[in-house]
Amino acid sequence: MTYYLDLLFFHIEKLRYVVIELKTGKFQPEYAGKLNFYVALVDDCSAALDVPKK
Repeated sequence: MTYYLDLLFFHIEKLRYVVIELKTGKFQPEYAGKLNFYVALVDDCSAALDVPKK
């Protein structure tokens, strides 16, 4: 299954990914769960890349 998030940035100084999910309506509780799922996926993928720390 393929998942898509809205925006993914990389903070160069902190060597961290920033995940942003955009919504146009009122907040729904499932949005928090979906965002946590995306953050976990990015964490898993970035851990596999093993980005060296300063």
